[in-house]
Amino acid sequence: MSLAVQGLGLVSALGRSAADHVFFRRAAAVRPRASPYRAANGDPLHIHFAPWLGARMPLAQRLSRLAAGAAADAVAPLGEGAARRGLPLFVCTSSPRPGLAAEMRDGVERSLAADLAPAEVVRFSGAAGVFAALAEAALRIEKGRAAAVLLVAVDSFIDLAWLSAAAARPSSPWLQVPLPPGEGAAALLVTAPRRPGTALYGEILGAACAAGASSDDDDEMPDGNAMTAVLRALPKGSPVRAVHGQLHTDDLRRDEWALASARNAEAFDPAYELVSLEESTGETGAAAGAMALVFGLAAAAHGANRDADAGSAPLIAWAISRDGTRGAALARFA
Repeated sequence: MSLAVQGLGLVSALGRSAADHVFFRRAAAVRPRASPYRAANGDPLHIHFAPWLGARMPLAQRLSRLAAGAAADAVAPLGEGAARRGLPLFVCTSSPRPGLAAEMRDGVERSLAADLAPAEVVRFSGAAGVFAALAEAALRIEKGRAAAVLLVAVDSFIDLAWLSAAAARPSSPWLQVPLPPGEGAAALLVTAPRRPGTALYGEILGAACAAGASSDDDDEMPDGNAMTAVLRALPKGSPVRAVHGQLHTDDLRRDEWALASARNAEAFDPAYELVSLEESTGETGAAAGAMALVFGLAAAAHGANRDADAGSAPLIAWAISRDGTRGAALARFA
């Protein structure tokens, strides 16, 4: 499997483009905005919301606006003509949860379809869904069923129903402090590798997913087996110098990664960099995997890695969905 990345889009509270995320994060130049939401004791709830949307816009509109912003940047290399229409559109969103009804997923897809006129819309779910989408995109392009595919992932926790449910959950002194709720979207336009006339932002060398025994809805201890299988399914090559994922999201994701990376130590440079974009954007749910991948490619493109040589080496982006699905992709800036 190999895919060329022709376009990227990234939107969150941190910025409205992939370049914004790279430079604002490195400079720590974006300060948290005042939250209009309060806990029962009157203290403000710490949230990361896109300032151009405000904190009170209804969730359905937020999702559509975030997705549209990321998609617009990703298809920009195609120009304004017919070339951007008729592409297969893969949309990755969250499964229903407090505040997020199934109809909202339909609304995001309808909104994108009205703007992009895709040949078809295919739905994927969860933070790891983007890696299943990449594998499906590679299959279709390889078999000649599509010349290019647009992938869009979006999620938002800036919603009164979700914030109320989250605030009602008791905290635990034994668990990692959860990240603040956030929101974001990421998009990738992928084509056949080295397709003539394409300006490449990077290359997806492989992607894989596997179902894990532990999830957000149970108390099973992570054993690292599923993520270990995912990493071993990725192509072998030069040592990975940068990893972008959900290490600091919670205990499940931290422990799963620690176990799996230890079992695959030979795949990593001893001094590899581990980046958690959600530390700057807040938790981004179903968009997290795609955002990590886009951010990783953008950081390499702009020479913003801790190690100056990391931009020419492979990187890994990974995420774990609420249902326990593990996923990762191996990529390289071109």
